[in-house]
Amino acid sequence: MDIYPINLLLTGKQCLIVGGGKVATRKMNSLLAAQATVTVVAPEPATKITAAHSAGDIKLKTADFQSSDLDGIMLVYAATNDRILNQTIMKQADARGIMVCAVDSNWRHGTFITPASVRRNDVTIAVSSHGVACRKTKLIKDNIAKHIDSIEKSELIILGTDHNRLGLDRREHIHLTGERLNCAGRRIMTLWGIQEFMLFNTCNRIELLAVGNHEQPIVDMLKMILKLDWLEPEQFYLKTGFEAFRHSCLVAAGLYSQTPGENHITAQFKELFNYAEQQQWAGSVIKSLHDNIIHVTKHLRTEIIPLLKVFEIEELVIDYLKQHLAVLKNRRVLLVGSGIVGTAMKDILLKEGCIVDWLYYSKRPPATTAGVTVYKLNMLGAKIPEADIVITALATDHPIISQEMAGFFKNDAEIIDLGSPRNVASALTNSNDQIKLTDMEDLKHWHRRENCDLEHIISQANKIIDDHKDVYDKFKTSFIDGRQG
Repeated sequence: MDIYPINLLLTGKQCLIVGGGKVATRKMNSLLAAQATVTVVAPEPATKITAAHSAGDIKLKTADFQSSDLDGIMLVYAATNDRILNQTIMKQADARGIMVCAVDSNWRHGTFITPASVRRNDVTIAVSSHGVACRKTKLIKDNIAKHIDSIEKSELIILGTDHNRLGLDRREHIHLTGERLNCAGRRIMTLWGIQEFMLFNTCNRIELLAVGNHEQPIVDMLKMILKLDWLEPEQFYLKTGFEAFRHSCLVAAGLYSQTPGENHITAQFKELFNYAEQQQWAGSVIKSLHDNIIHVTKHLRTEIIPLLKVFEIEELVIDYLKQHLAVLKNRRVLLVGSGIVGTAMKDILLKEGCIVDWLYYSKRPPATTAGVTVYKLNMLGAKIPEADIVITALATDHPIISQEMAGFFKNDAEIIDLGSPRNVASALTNSNDQIKLTDMEDLKHWHRRENCDLEHIISQANKIIDDHKDVYDKFKTSFIDGRQG
């Protein structure tokens, strides 16, 4: 039997219950909760019904049902233990155009049924099996009730680690790339209490941003999924509420990057949200959070970034190479990776007059200007011997250049590994001490910033974020109380 779900507005409406037992008592309570005007007709009403009458909550007629009891009634429950009487009530109500429901097998001939429902503050959820699986609907209702309770306790949660807490050699083993990222996402999806989330994986950071319940058992499960459970407390961080919002704004603005102020991080933040949305990890709640963080980030970048001398990672690569090679013009560079960093790296290499062989993994980059030749990644082994400089910027689960490939390189070749996890096996130089291997951590340590007081800049940024606390408060209100603020 098909049904059509509606919510009735019963405030002040005349509703009738015929019957005085346990079922009639439950119907009375649910109608009173909807602020209906309730009349009960029963020769021998239950104690709770008489108590409700004594308190002035209902009208009570201690007599048998009469047709006149339907006068002025909008909705009626036939809730006696007499099947024939219930059938009579239904026929008379239906003849008058009154909505009617029987609590016995006569329900099929009525105009509505009452689904299993749960109320929490201003939220009401009803579950119906079309009247055929009451135990199933009760089980679903009870589980939904638990979920609503977890939403009431929800907060913004940040859980992760970064370069300040964990070195690259240990961090790269827990980076979320490829199937590892998707696997972590699927596992988090099974956790009751996590409403929406996105996973943040960059060269120096592995992080979960979620809206959910942060009670200890849930946090413990999240730590296991992210493989943070084997770390010491000082090697990862857990932030909740406004402090988590503050952290996310500083991350998205690039102020917590290894090169503070970099632009790429904001684009990565947007990309990772888009991916979470595609995977159905994130929806309207995280979308609202994402937009609020980007809003605050724009203020930070406008007011704080001018205080920094900003270096993007590709600029650091060029500075490093110039110091070691003096002249870059006409150097042949093998560039591996066509993402944000790889594309930016290609542009700056061309400006320096380099000849670029550009390798891609899955997505072929668009046609480029003179000086660049595009190949698939399977040409890696053939192109390494021709390169003076090799720069890798791929997101992979394992190195694409192994120790066994050490003999492929020119002597004195410079290798810059911008991948995270690393694209080049760290033991490569053990087999060929003529080549120079520099990874992301080495590069950023080489170019530590000394031209600004970063502590002062973070302090100024925190003041700006504090001025935007109302942004977070409105966001939280929107998903806890359902109001947009």
